Amino acid sequence: MAFVWLLRIACFAMQDLSAMEFRFKDKENPQSYVTTLSNYLHNYPVEDILSHCYVMTEFNKELYNSFLDCLQPKYVRLIVINKRFEGTTSSVEPWYGSCYSSIRLDPSLIKSWEQTASCDSLHLPARNDFIPTNFNLCPLPDRPPRRPEMIKDTSLSKVWFKQDDTFRTPKAHIYLALETPAVFQDPRTAVMTKLLVMLLDDELTEFTYNATIAGMSYTMQANSRGIDVKIKGFSEKQSVLLTSIVNKIVTFVPDENRFVVYKEQLLRDFKNFQLEEPYKQVLFYLGLICAERGWTKEQSADALQSVTLPMLQSFIKLFLSRLHLEMLFHGNMTRQLALELVTKVEALLVHSQPLLPSQQLLLREVKLPSASTYCFTATNAVHCSCCIGAYYQIGMQSFRDNAVLELFNQIVREPCFDTLRTKEQLGYIVASIVVYSRGTQGFFILLQSEKGVHFVESRIEQFLHDVNEVITTLDDDSLQQHIKAVEVVKLEKPKKLAKENSKYLSEIESRHYCFDRDEIEVEYLKVLKKDDIITFYKKQMVAMAPERSKLSIHVVPAAQQGDDVTDFAEQGVAQPHPINDLTSFRSGLSLYPLPETSVKL
Repeated sequence: MAFVWLLRIACFAMQDLSAMEFRFKDKENPQSYVTTLSNYLHNYPVEDILSHCYVMTEFNKELYNSFLDCLQPKYVRLIVINKRFEGTTSSVEPWYGSCYSSIRLDPSLIKSWEQTASCDSLHLPARNDFIPTNFNLCPLPDRPPRRPEMIKDTSLSKVWFKQDDTFRTPKAHIYLALETPAVFQDPRTAVMTKLLVMLLDDELTEFTYNATIAGMSYTMQANSRGIDVKIKGFSEKQSVLLTSIVNKIVTFVPDENRFVVYKEQLLRDFKNFQLEEPYKQVLFYLGLICAERGWTKEQSADALQSVTLPMLQSFIKLFLSRLHLEMLFHGNMTRQLALELVTKVEALLVHSQPLLPSQQLLLREVKLPSASTYCFTATNAVHCSCCIGAYYQIGMQSFRDNAVLELFNQIVREPCFDTLRTKEQLGYIVASIVVYSRGTQGFFILLQSEKGVHFVESRIEQFLHDVNEVITTLDDDSLQQHIKAVEVVKLEKPKKLAKENSKYLSEIESRHYCFDRDEIEVEYLKVLKKDDIITFYKKQMVAMAPERSKLSIHVVPAAQQGDDVTDFAEQGVAQPHPINDLTSFRSGLSLYPLPETSVKL
């Protein structure tokens, strides 16, 4: 009876949490939301399809007891995966050819489990202190700022703040970037940063579980700048979660057994890159080739092999020795609360010295020469499809050039899909994309196909040649429709706080800080003429254009290597320069400058 009573209390707590989550649920994308709801109609009455995932209406003691009765050793199913079973299994599953054995557990083993004494570590959860109780909204100032404001700028930290005056929910987003050049000096430091994040996530799992139950969540990610921590959810207890995470980072001592486990997992992740679909590999190589510094998965795996626990412990000290903090507080909180939380975070990092301004610089982008074509080829040993990424580097970002490129993509996107996929049926994955990277911009056509890479690329070039007719025959009404389509996307109001937050974070992470970018670019967009698009196309996109800078990325199956050849002169395009060594390729080219910030710091 006492257990049922405790279970009833726990269920009532879950009932309150579910009701809280339903009450403050964010808006969904209408198309995907209605698709999801229509599936629920198979199992739930129409009046319950909105709330059945959240609202718990009754406590059914018999139902809970029926589940508890199943928690007995005789109903246990164990699944054990280990390399030592190789060669000892008796069956093969038909889809992937995985070897396995299925055996019954020894009755004496089950009996010994049934006679085991109770375990004190198995109990109902303790009180969850992360559950919010205050859903009041912080009072707004008389004239709330439209964009994030910088509320602190010191040698140690730069802090941005934006109180939510649109959605008015008791939720918030916190972004903390712990930046240091120590994390991306070479492949070893890069993989140790990834390993550190994996171990920290593992260490925090039990502690942050209660926060997740209470409507909060966090992510921690390693990148070329350092480690990013992002927190979202109900705002009342976020300060506890953030300071606890930062304190764990500062005091963390990795466990030797967990180090071995996660080192092996990370090594497996690097090796499994070869199993990825070709188009995902192309996207990875695009970012790698164009970056000032970076390493292949093979180089990362080789570096990880030599990492030891003492090396990681030394690296953690180096990581924490000199830092720069970039923070954003956005949502249901006041400026004063944000500053108080910054003070707590900085107090935890009291032993960290600020970075010098010269140590806070971001990576730069490789600058491809005008009238040049390069080609990088990689092999995929698993998939039979190839993938081609044709990247046309445009140059440094500017408001006008961004508007021109996005309008060009809007005009050619549908013909690109219709020509290369629907009519020519070259492949299922076909896309034209505007790429923004490290202050630069480019136009990218991605195509995954079972045909030869050179043939597919020749069809991409033919399509770009035919774009001339698409643009030159465009009438004023059609041009204005395209302009309006881009404008609608740019000026669409975010449907939820998270969407608005992602736009702000994009500007902070790029160090542009242009929080009203969309409005500015729309003004440039409105005055563009057809001649502007034609000029852009003839200068930078068509074959043999004087300012065209092209990078082709080919991922080919092993069986296709050398089978597909092409006559570039016959196609009227330049013979590409092969990229055989990334280090030599980068060292022979200049770099674009870092972008200027759009606000006075």
